[in-house]
Amino acid sequence: MYQEDEDEEAYEPGAEGPPNPGIKAAKAQRAKERAEQAEKRAYRPIPSPTAAEAKQVTSFLGSELFDAIDGMEAQIEACAMILRVAQPPYNGKLDIRWWMPNGEQHREPVLVKWVADARRPGRLQPRRINKYSARVHRRDGLFATNLPEVEKAAALAWELIGIRKELISIVRYKIKTQVAVVLVRESWFEGRKYETSRLMAQVIARLACSGTAVTLPQRGDDIFETDEIQGMAEALIAQERERVWAEQSAQAQPPDGTAPAAR
Repeated sequence: MYQEDEDEEAYEPGAEGPPNPGIKAAKAQRAKERAEQAEKRAYRPIPSPTAAEAKQVTSFLGSELFDAIDGMEAQIEACAMILRVAQPPYNGKLDIRWWMPNGEQHREPVLVKWVADARRPGRLQPRRINKYSARVHRRDGLFATNLPEVEKAAALAWELIGIRKELISIVRYKIKTQVAVVLVRESWFEGRKYETSRLMAQVIARLACSGTAVTLPQRGDDIFETDEIQGMAEALIAQERERVWAEQSAQAQPPDGTAPAAR
């Protein structure tokens, strides 16, 4: 009995029967993995490692700064509590108050000294200490009882207030400069936001007009807005067809402007 030749491509080399589905699946998986590895070598990761590292460093520095400021403010409050407990409520008592400087929207810790109010007899008012030294302390009477602890607490508070002010300045400068850079770069980017999309659309349109079909790589959807590029490309193709039709019509027109004679 005659038997037709089997299709050689339906068999694995060296196999005596139909191809094994498991072998075909393994080959397809290996081919997919090789394609993915080749793609990783050809394209930058999104986001890039530089951007990710910069974001991590910036967030780390920001969190470290704010944590340091919070810790210092807690210690300043602790110093204020020591001053209030260790001194009698009389003229000459040192304290820490949170005042709002002119033109500012946030309160700042200030080392003050309670002194007699000349306009209101028997009342005390806080007066800011602009330069701290040991001479600002009152040493007589009940003030002498805890004078060493008061001096140490006031000196520590003065130092913490100064360091906190420096860190606040760094934060404000950092925010100010970063905002300025972001605004400048953002303004530049807005003018070129769709430049790559326009270029890709022009490439697709030129290839399509030459009869070449275009298929974006696998990561095309992650990089471009595919629908937007397709619409731009179709508009460019339509413009090119209109231009070609206009040129052909102009060439078919006789020099005197009359319509070509009918045959």
